[in-house]
Amino acid sequence: QKFWKALKKANNNRWFSGKSRKYNIKTFIVVYQRKYPLEKVPTFKTVYNYIHSGEFFIKPIDLPVMVTLKPRKNKKSKPKGTNKKKLGRSISERPETVLNRQSMGHWEGDLVEGKKGKNEPVILTLVERLSRRGISRKLKNAKSDTAQQALIEITTETPEAFKSLTFDNGSEFAQAASLEDEPKLNLKIYFCHAYSAWERGSNENFNKLLREFIPKGISLHHFTDEEVIEATKSINLRVREVNDYQSAEEIYQKMKN
Repeated sequence: QKFWKALKKANNNRWFSGKSRKYNIKTFIVVYQRKYPLEKVPTFKTVYNYIHSGEFFIKPIDLPVMVTLKPRKNKKSKPKGTNKKKLGRSISERPETVLNRQSMGHWEGDLVEGKKGKNEPVILTLVERLSRRGISRKLKNAKSDTAQQALIEITTETPEAFKSLTFDNGSEFAQAASLEDEPKLNLKIYFCHAYSAWERGSNENFNKLLREFIPKGISLHHFTDEEVIEATKSINLRVREVNDYQSAEEIYQKMKN
């Protein structure tokens, strides 16, 4: 059958494993079904049963993440609690259109550590909420001056792409509110409530994917700027269920044009 040949070819191309993987089994099946709607295609449960049998050309060990068959529990999307520190405008003031992912240009930001330490490099990550497309930039340290300079460079390079940015209340973003005063920009800055990482859920999920390339506890001195950019590119090209079986890059480019 054509499907099994396509699945085998995808596996041989390492589209299910490794750092450049493009699909998991479920996303591959859905994309294939959409491409060939008249063809009878097995369910992903059937394919997983073959994989788990140990007698299939794909082995369980070949797949870094096995898709859960349990329904996903929806977390509350309404912010609650209070801000521990007031660095600027609260996320509570963010419009519904941002919360509901109805328009492009609204980003979430964070810093990702490698090895903990005062003068250790970090990675600034920004994720666009509608498309889940990420931007990453290696920084020499986590100081607010360093983070602010990088934010100015990124946002002023394509100012039309940024309508709002949402950060946590970490001291590294202590200067972020002043981005609203940049003459080239027209954006709003928001800050999450204390201990509410889920309020930046898109960014948190992106950071988890980045950990496949940048593991915890390893100094970022070992990673070049180019490696960080390539890792981000690979994540952006990955077909994801949350994006209706498209990649973040596909959605971003469609919505941008």
